[in-house]
Amino acid sequence: MKTIVSVVALVVFAVLLAFGAFQLGQFYQRPLAEPLTLDRVSAAAEPVANQAAQPQQKGKCGETGQMLILFTGADFSGGVPPLGADAVRILKVDFDAPAIVSVAFPRDLWLQTPALEDQDILATRLGLAYYFKKEATLGAEKHRITVATGVVAQTLIDNFGLEPDKYFTLQLDNAAEMIDTIGGVPINNPEAFTNEYDVTFPQGEQVLDGRLSSEFVRSYLPGKDEARRARQTLFAKALQQKVISADVLVKVPELIKQFDKAIVTDLSPKQLTALACMANEVPTEAVEYYEIDDTLTTAREVGEFDPVLDPHVQDILARLEEWRGVDLKIE
Repeated sequence: MKTIVSVVALVVFAVLLAFGAFQLGQFYQRPLAEPLTLDRVSAAAEPVANQAAQPQQKGKCGETGQMLILFTGADFSGGVPPLGADAVRILKVDFDAPAIVSVAFPRDLWLQTPALEDQDILATRLGLAYYFKKEATLGAEKHRITVATGVVAQTLIDNFGLEPDKYFTLQLDNAAEMIDTIGGVPINNPEAFTNEYDVTFPQGEQVLDGRLSSEFVRSYLPGKDEARRARQTLFAKALQQKVISADVLVKVPELIKQFDKAIVTDLSPKQLTALACMANEVPTEAVEYYEIDDTLTTAREVGEFDPVLDPHVQDILARLEEWRGVDLKIE
């Protein structure tokens, strides 16, 4: 995730140059898409801008304090039913430490969904909550994506009190072009496998183009959702190394065209630039990756699809606090 932000930051720089000096300041601070509308259980954390006014605090990359970002990877064209959000992660960025923590939530986590009561859906899989809301929302595509992402955020609030400050939604269907533009992503695949679409990935080092990258991160088989989350983490680390080492500046014009189709976020160019800076401040090996795994859930058969995962809520809350103190923002 943080590597894609690095690419986006380069896109932002090019757009800033195009805007000119008069509009630069206003654009730099403005969210790139509409914010989420959430029913929060507590007051949001003090904005980074206010924290920066405190002289005793010295953060990295021009920011101070912490930021909690909801990352959602939505897959509608090639995913395994039930469709929706195949990747749901909370990214905690601590500009003061500096540190980055990523926590992955299973797509099949069965949660209460008060945000879907108007659709008579009182509980469902976390990934499906995105699908149901997007399908029921009218308007422009970006608006539908934001509203659907908002339901995922609200579900995390309602079940765990986990309140994201910002969101970053990647449309997996449109991400392949961005990968091709930067020349593919080299990975070291620990074990050969063939996925549900009969695409084979050999063991060892290989370079994934855009199509194969999309197949790799969305592959549900073998290993189902737990193995998919592991593959997504492996790919994220490899993508970071690629962007840091590659000469992508000359490719910014192409990335600008592709960015708008692939990513919807309420982060501003200023915040994206700070996150890209943090990608260099915190090396890949220092980023802490965690997930809500089978020790924190119980599988249960529901309907025609794979088992849902009932959460051990209190255990999950305790584990979140243990993992470098992921702030639940509960008063």
